[in-house]
Amino acid sequence: MLFAPEKVRAARIEAGLSQQVLADRAEVSVDTVRRTEWGVNEPGASVLGRLAGALGVDPGCFYVHPGQPATPANGRGKH
Repeated sequence: MLFAPEKVRAARIEAGLSQQVLADRAEVSVDTVRRTEWGVNEPGASVLGRLAGALGVDPGCFYVHPGQPATPANGRGKH
C-alpha cells in the first residue's frame, strides 16, 4: 500500500475544514497537516489516526494499492 497525501487533503476539503481547524481537532500542528497534504513526509500511524479521527474516516483511506488511482478521496464507506 502506498500513502496518498492527496487523499488527506480531499477528505479535509470534503469535511469542510481548514488546515488549522483539522490540526486543532487532531491535536497536531498545522505544519504537520500541510506537510502531510503536500506529501513532504508520511506521518506515522499515530498522526494518521488522529487526522482520520478528526475527519471521521478510516486511516486506511489514505492509502492506495500500487497502480490504483488515488480517487475517490473520501474514506466513508468502502475503501
